[in-house]
Amino acid sequence: MVLLNLHPRRLVRVENVRIERIEWARLTGERPRKAGCNSRLGEHGLHVRPAIARITTTDGASGFGFSPISREKAQAIVGSQLSDAFDAETGVTEEFRMLEYPLWDLVGKLAEKPVYAMLSGENGAFRAPCYDTSLYIDDLHLEDNAEAAALIASEALEGKARGHNAYKIKVGRGAMHMPLDKGTQRDIDVIHAVREAVGPDASILIDANNGYNLNLTKQVLGGTADANVYWMEEAFHEDARVYSLLKEWLNVEGLETRIADGEGGASPNLVDWAKDGLIDIVQYDIFYPWLLTLA
Repeated sequence: MVLLNLHPRRLVRVENVRIERIEWARLTGERPRKAGCNSRLGEHGLHVRPAIARITTTDGASGFGFSPISREKAQAIVGSQLSDAFDAETGVTEEFRMLEYPLWDLVGKLAEKPVYAMLSGENGAFRAPCYDTSLYIDDLHLEDNAEAAALIASEALEGKARGHNAYKIKVGRGAMHMPLDKGTQRDIDVIHAVREAVGPDASILIDANNGYNLNLTKQVLGGTADANVYWMEEAFHEDARVYSLLKEWLNVEGLETRIADGEGGASPNLVDWAKDGLIDIVQYDIFYPWLLTLA
């Protein structure tokens, strides 16, 4: 008999429980509107097609979620013991990492607790801050910067109408889509326009998808100092030396903008850099969270 010892203390009986079936499909979802470009990619479009897997065990329990698993790997896993896939101390085991989301969902159902409660020990209602991440570079068809800024501000107001009070803006237009000077100035104009539209109490975050360098980052953050940018995400490819220079500059300028990174090709040194104060927010790709431990 194997018992999963979850936090808070609750024992989940998994004696002789095996993975009986794995179903997989790409399901189509629709965004509220088309998502445009980021600093390095073209239009993202109206639809998304995430890869979803559902695991069913021999006792009839099931869990589902994002999974990039191949048919061959799924076939090899069918028949495995659930206790081989999920460890009480470390979560999903390495061999089963491609089923991270479905396995957590499954174990949560067995424990009769949401995953956040198993990880944090929190009970009752749960609230977490979130932000509108739909403000892509949707303005490349417009020649005038003021018109472009007004368009993105109007999109932010759509998010406000849905109840958002935090907004992430894609920037880096000068990296490939526009001439550098005009694209950088448009980034600045867009940030100002969004701030004016959503008001002083909302949080504004910007994401360059590695489309800036140190000097461009300084130019944009300096040019939007009065907009109080909460975080600067993926300003440039991860580099401890350049991070340290950016941190020094932010301190000299008296700017409280946080540095966020980790989504694309995360450096193995990222957590150490965070501990050393070079970055403030470790933001891994949501599709590959690797929830390794139970708090």
